[in-house]
Amino acid sequence: MGRGSGGSESANQGAARPEASASTRRWTLAAVCLAISMLMVDLTVVVVALPDIQRDFGTSLETQQWTVNAYALAVAVFLVVGGRLGDIFGRRRLFLTGTVVFTCASALAAASADDTMLIGARILQGIGGALMYPATLSLVSAAFPPERRNQAVGIWAGVAGLSLASGPLLGGALTQIDWRWIFLINIPLGALTILLTVARIRESREEGIARTIDVPGFLTLGGGLTALVLALDQSNGWGWGSPAIIALLAAAVVLLVGFVVVESRAEQPLIDLSLFRSSTFSGALSINFIVQFCLMGAVFFLSLYLQNILGFDAIETGVRVLPITAPFVIVTPLAGLAAARVGERPPIVLGMVVVAVALYLLTGIDGTTTYADLWLPFVLLGIGVSLVMPPMSTAVMNSVSDAKAGAAAGMLDTYRQVGTAFGVAVLGAIFFSQAATKIVGLAEDAGLSAVRAGRLDDVASNPGAAADAIGSLPAGAARSVEAAIGAGFSEALAVIMWPAAGLALLGAVVALVAIRRPAAEAARPASTTGARIGPCSFPNPTMCPHHGLWHGLLGRPLRHTRAATPSAPARQDSPAGRDADRETEAKGEVMSR
Repeated sequence: MGRGSGGSESANQGAARPEASASTRRWTLAAVCLAISMLMVDLTVVVVALPDIQRDFGTSLETQQWTVNAYALAVAVFLVVGGRLGDIFGRRRLFLTGTVVFTCASALAAASADDTMLIGARILQGIGGALMYPATLSLVSAAFPPERRNQAVGIWAGVAGLSLASGPLLGGALTQIDWRWIFLINIPLGALTILLTVARIRESREEGIARTIDVPGFLTLGGGLTALVLALDQSNGWGWGSPAIIALLAAAVVLLVGFVVVESRAEQPLIDLSLFRSSTFSGALSINFIVQFCLMGAVFFLSLYLQNILGFDAIETGVRVLPITAPFVIVTPLAGLAAARVGERPPIVLGMVVVAVALYLLTGIDGTTTYADLWLPFVLLGIGVSLVMPPMSTAVMNSVSDAKAGAAAGMLDTYRQVGTAFGVAVLGAIFFSQAATKIVGLAEDAGLSAVRAGRLDDVASNPGAAADAIGSLPAGAARSVEAAIGAGFSEALAVIMWPAAGLALLGAVVALVAIRRPAAEAARPASTTGARIGPCSFPNPTMCPHHGLWHGLLGRPLRHTRAATPSAPARQDSPAGRDADRETEAKGEVMSR
């Protein structure tokens, strides 16, 4: 993602290469669609399986949080170097390496004998996914000529969107067989992807670029984020005042400050800090972090609530989470089109307010709540997130020049993964602290002695402990304690929705203050606003208003336009301008780095 990760040499190389055959194009698209389906499903499939994993390993939910966070952090950290490694060593080579790592890691995860092995396998999965992801769009862009590229990217987007939306349902169905199948399913898909890559995909790389990686930046960023998330995850068990937590927080501060210093001095930085001078860029990335924090933090604990408290099995939980994910398919394209007409700020503000309302409604969860009380906030949460993501991505991409579009796209996905990790960690720290207090208090109110009630302080994170505690009590007391555990879990879940709702409202305020339409765009009617034509630069394809899910399903060849900015004015419809556009498309250089 650093400066200088592209150049005119790549354009010359791309122009000299013979066009790929129709067969090569089809098989390339098939391979990257298989890959993107695995990556998108793995973002959500694990959450539904966590209760079954926990019962098998007998570990706490605090430990199981790392099953999600290990993957998210690995993707976030390695994604910032994945695109550049592809430019240097070849995108086909990196895609193949990432697929091999991801597939082998899936096999290790399926064979895990304990939670430590599973978390290690998830880290490897994240590394493999981070190497694969930026290369998928690069390979499609290189294989298809400009007049066919938009249709190919649209199909890629359709597969990605449906995979993301169906993740919880697929996870539930596979968990009904055995939770290990959520990982085993990746093995044949990965093997087929590897075979297609070796046999059919051509190499693609940037020539003439600096062959350097910002290792100090990579180490300080990865170490700082890991230390901070680990401190948040373990704060309840170790205690905020414990030496280990204090040491982790201090290390996080030192490393993250060191990262900023290193990046400001590096010739080829992982993250171009000059991009943050734009209030739109900084604000949109902050909103990206906030919406992912709220979404994944809420979904993580709601999935546990549906299974551990309301008593649904894995596939029933997957079905009941669909009201959150289904709007990604329906509302996302509409939000992108709306942003093209009225600008990015209105749908972002509306979406963040809708997310806040959904989370506020979830603060009413208590011991009497049923699923009938949840479907409305679930739908609103999905609609709100879907309203935010396309215009937020557009705001980021329109705030930078073409030369820095790849860096901006990589930042979008990095912030998304970091938001996931922090959402689960921060809300988890609040949840477990609240649950312990509430369950013990409710058990005492139900007539249990203070000594016996005190033994229930960890049952929210360890259902096995709850079963042991209840099993040692007389029948009447056992029923009271079971009710206290359910009510305490429910009330703690309601508590964490308050800070999430407040953060969502903060996101709406940030959008009002920071998101601005470029001056060159605002000065012209919407119908004539710039048209820089080129391959899609959005890191999550379902969020692109031009290449999005509907276009992928319909298979329509579309012209991808990006609004003009002062730093990147729209090209005129002249022979010279059209030649420049064709050169830009031939590069295929605007990719998720």
